[in-house]
Amino acid sequence: MKDLKLKTFDFLNELNINSLKILKLGNMLSNFVKNFLIYKIASEIIIEENIYQTEIKKFYLENNIINKNDLEKILKIKAISQEELHYQITLPLKILKFANQNFQEELKTFFLERKDLLDEYTFNIIRVKKKELAYELYFKLDSEESDFKNLSESFSYYSEFYPKGIFGPKNLQGINPIITKKLIIALPGELIEPFQVDEWWIILKLINKKNATLDEPTRNILLIEIFNKFINNLVKNLTHDYLKTGNQ
Repeated sequence: MKDLKLKTFDFLNELNINSLKILKLGNMLSNFVKNFLIYKIASEIIIEENIYQTEIKKFYLENNIINKNDLEKILKIKAISQEELHYQITLPLKILKFANQNFQEELKTFFLERKDLLDEYTFNIIRVKKKELAYELYFKLDSEESDFKNLSESFSYYSEFYPKGIFGPKNLQGINPIITKKLIIALPGELIEPFQVDEWWIILKLINKKNATLDEPTRNILLIEIFNKFINNLVKNLTHDYLKTGNQ
């Protein structure tokens, strides 16, 4: 990391005073440093030819590139060179490889910390605006007088997003934290008493919970998250240290 710090400082020192001033005034210095650091890290990582060719073929297929003329059209549209295209295609691969090489210990801890949010949940949900209605529907469900499908279609807001009143299977990332806490401690088959979230009254029933495993897709997602945390902290520290030295 010391080498990266020196390279970053040298790079910033090569900028003229006006350029540096514009970056700081536009609150762009951190992004500038971040892109430089990612570029330097990526430049040290070599991607195997077979993996690179697989990504190239995937890019060509996604962009309907059949011949050289098609490629040139894409480059013109994107306003980039073939070398820049190569960098863009290989960058995610290089970041993932760097993360694999450097964050194995952090990965295990990070997985355990995030496991509750990575587990996949399937649950019933009803969302209404009145507390009285929420409890009326809750008692109908509890006594098995009706079911989530019928009550959701008749009373629940946004029921079109939850066919038959069912959500999932999906992990809990992005779900309201109050709902998340209720589901994490619930048992499969448990009907959860109405509770308030903002202006809504929510009724939940946990159908199923599938425990997350540290498989390759999950590993890759977490490694990228760890890398992003690493790079953001590095940018923050280096930018602070650079300005602290009097380069204002």
